[in-house]
Order: sequence, then structure tokens, then C-alpha cells
Amino acid sequence: MLLDRLTREQPEFRAAFASALAAGDGDYALRLGGALYWFWYRMGHIAEGLSWMSKAFAAAPHAEPAVRGRARLAVSGLSYLAGNPARAYESVVLAEQEAREAGDLVVEASARVYQTHFGVLAGLPVDAPALARSAVELARRAGEDWLVAEALMVQGTLARVLGDLPTAAAVLAEAVAAADSCGHDWAAGSAAWAAMKTACDRGDGGGALEIAAGILTALDRHQDVTSRLVLIHTAAHALVLTGQAEQAAVLMGGVEAVGHRVGFSPELMDPRDGPREAAAVREALPQDAYERLTARGRELSLAELTTLLVSLLTSRS
Repeated sequence: MLLDRLTREQPEFRAAFASALAAGDGDYALRLGGALYWFWYRMGHIAEGLSWMSKAFAAAPHAEPAVRGRARLAVSGLSYLAGNPARAYESVVLAEQEAREAGDLVVEASARVYQTHFGVLAGLPVDAPALARSAVELARRAGEDWLVAEALMVQGTLARVLGDLPTAAAVLAEAVAAADSCGHDWAAGSAAWAAMKTACDRGDGGGALEIAAGILTALDRHQDVTSRLVLIHTAAHALVLTGQAEQAAVLMGGVEAVGHRVGFSPELMDPRDGPREAAAVREALPQDAYERLTARGRELSLAELTTLLVSLLTSRS
């Protein structure tokens, strides 16, 4: 698997970054960071990725727009995971400008897609519905099915944020179908994760857990860390809605501990829903019970947390 291979080769990437920066070749470092972005994102190497990209930009103040645009996408996505949506938005706006200057329609469309999401999370005065519609149109014009799937995912997520749950469910289902049609597992899982939240908004914890089971099946094909943690975090909220608060607390404790070890927090990444999900679990139990159960969860590895969630989902079927 690609992520496994990249993990094994990580010492070589680090040496390549160090060598390029020591030689003053910031342009190469920016290109390498743009290529490794998805690996860093999926595996939770957030602080490391941001550190290399900061050094690379400092070493390449006159890099070509095409190089800067792709590298800015990396800074944007990693800043989002780090819980800094304002920086994510600023970087993705610059990425769109640089991509347009370079004539790179795919990077331009990618940047447009995530301006909506990051702008809303940062509380900025963006015309989110218009921006989301234009992102879908630009993604279709770019001719990349995987990008259309991501644009629909963001548009459906926005509909949910605006309280239009029927539209959210319909657009997210379209996003999942589009992602499945081109084998884009991450977009399918992310759109389904948003659909889980939509089900929780309706009070349908059982429906959310059914969606979670499908996401886990796809995640088994990858060693993705960040997606698995946010899935378990939202599943804990769904468990509370189905009367399983004790199991939910164990999962929350585990997510907190594993996230701390890798430098990732679902609550920081998702400031709108993450704290609410955590509060729903915390408030469903007496304080002493919550602390005892989360402490138990903090002893579990990510693999053990996944096994626990699978067992809880299987017991429902």
C-alpha cells in the first residue's frame, strides 16, 4: 500500500528536505512538499509537514507560481488539520491566485473548493453558497471526477451547516456516488462522515452508525490516521444518541490520547462540531464515570479503538 511504502521511505524524504535546504534549493523542497502533502495529511504528520513547508517557502521567495500554488495547498490542508482555519483560508486563496497565474486549472479548482469550508470555519464573511456553487462548476470544468466529488462534499457540508438537512443529505449522497465512481475513497469517506453528522443532527444515531460501518470498510484499505480518528469521534456522539454513553466515553478517551501522540485533535480541526460531540459524551455521564471510562480509553491504541468500534457496530446488525 502506498501510505505504508511512504512511511518506510520517510527517512529518505527527511534527508532530501535537509539536503535541499542546506544547498539553498528551496524550489526542490517546495516541489517535494507538494508531492508529500497527501501522505502528511492522511498519516497525521501535521507539525512536521508545516515545518518543512515553512522552511521551503523561506528558501524559495521567487519560486514559480505553479510551484507555489501546489505547495500552498499543502500548507492550507495541514493548517486546517492543525486547527488554524484562518491560515488555511489565507493559504488556499493565495493558491488559487498563483494557480490562475500559472494556468493550472486543477490546482485553481482545488483551491476554490476548500475556500468555502475554511472560510466558514474561520468565521470569515464569505458568500459561502455562491463560492460553493462556483467551486463545483470550476471542478467540472477542470474535468477531474475526483475533484468534482470533493466539491460536492464541501457543498453538501455547507448545506448542513446552514441547516438545510434534506439538501445536505442529497448532495452528500451525490458526492459519495461521484467519489465511488472514480475510486476516490477519501472523498467518499469524508462525504459519508458529513452524512453521519447530518444523521446525528436529526437525532438518528442508529443511522449515523450504519454510515460509520461503511466508512470503516473503506478505511481498512488504508492506514489513514486522521480520518479514522474523526470517524471514531463522531461515532462516539452517535453512540450517545443510541443510549451507549459508556462505550462512547471509552472511544473519546482513546481518540484524545492517540490524537495527542500524533499531534492531531478532531476538536481543533473541527471547531464547529468537535467540541459539541465531545460535550454530548461528557454530559451523558456522571463526572466520575466519564473520567474512569475515558481513562480506560486512553490506554488503547488506534487499532484497538477500531476493533472496539467494529464490535459495537457488529452487535447492532
